[in-house]
Amino acid sequence: MIYKKVNYGFFLICLLLMSSCGGGGGILNNPPEISYDYTEGVASTLSQANSKILLGTESNLPYDGPSGNSYLSLTQAHSSLNSVFAYPIATRDTKASTAWSEGWTGNGIKVGILDSFNSNSRIDSHGDWVSVVVNSVAPETDVILTNLPSGDLSTTIQNANNAYSYYNINDYFIINNSWGFEKPLKNASGFYTGVNNSNWDTIISNAVRDKITSINSNYNTQYNQKMLFVHAAGNGAQYCGSASITDCDYFAALYSKVRAQGYEIGEDTIFVGSLSDGVTSMAPYSYQAGSIPKDFIVAHDDVLFSGDASGTSFSAPRVVGAAALLRQKFPNLNGAQIKQVILQTATDLGTSGPDEVYGYGELNIENAMSPQGKVTVK
Repeated sequence: MIYKKVNYGFFLICLLLMSSCGGGGGILNNPPEISYDYTEGVASTLSQANSKILLGTESNLPYDGPSGNSYLSLTQAHSSLNSVFAYPIATRDTKASTAWSEGWTGNGIKVGILDSFNSNSRIDSHGDWVSVVVNSVAPETDVILTNLPSGDLSTTIQNANNAYSYYNINDYFIINNSWGFEKPLKNASGFYTGVNNSNWDTIISNAVRDKITSINSNYNTQYNQKMLFVHAAGNGAQYCGSASITDCDYFAALYSKVRAQGYEIGEDTIFVGSLSDGVTSMAPYSYQAGSIPKDFIVAHDDVLFSGDASGTSFSAPRVVGAAALLRQKFPNLNGAQIKQVILQTATDLGTSGPDEVYGYGELNIENAMSPQGKVTVK
């Protein structure tokens, strides 16, 4: 796995979001039929995947896990915590190694991780842990780690857009976003205060107005069609007063309300919720699909071993890894098509079909790598 770091300054998770994310938008019409080109790419090997697991050459760095456990190296941490297992937890709960055995390892696929990072030569930041999960699913991806600064809203928007523009220009077309702006407020330490943002409705209505204005004026940023944005759903379901992502998450609320006014937005975006460890029930802290079930999927959320972490931050990179495997196997699929393959091949949970809790259901890499029947844009 190849890692590059781009430092845009210090970033505090869950403070501010930019008002525009994803690949453009426009008036919502009946989409034309799109033929999915399943021409296969160049396969790698299982041995190559195994050589890149645990961050490849970074595996010798000291590891401080999210649960507070520290080890001399990531390799030692894996050996101690997963002593009876060959692979980290995200490899196992996604069954990603079944794709590796056929050569689909993420080889040659560029992935951007927009998160909080430091430069202390340790694996100890939120973004570092996210990268461990991506690597556990798609070990041969070319990953760029981008640190995003905090600041006022306009500054954060500009810095985030700079990062997306860099990704777009440099072909990092699959992007992990394990951060967000939620209705429930957090303190400086990142803990929920139990108080909701009293300006939430105004923030969202202003964002909707600005987004529609930019669409109508053709000012909306247009990204390469290969772009796919994967967002962690958020963890404030026990504090927001609603478990619905469209009531509590900035992006989900924005997309839902812009669509309600007849515009197309977010066709290249997936929201990812969390399942409780070892079962297929929704984690109590995770936001649920709400009114955007056809943009929503769920996955587990540990980092290196079972029970070491919780949060949708670590569910999203499982989907990012799956997208990298798919793009290697089917390089002619664009971002919206990869989204549909991932969603429509998920294991259905809850009410039959996409529902307000699980969306399409649980990520199923085995199904996604061999889509059956007609997979269409919905």
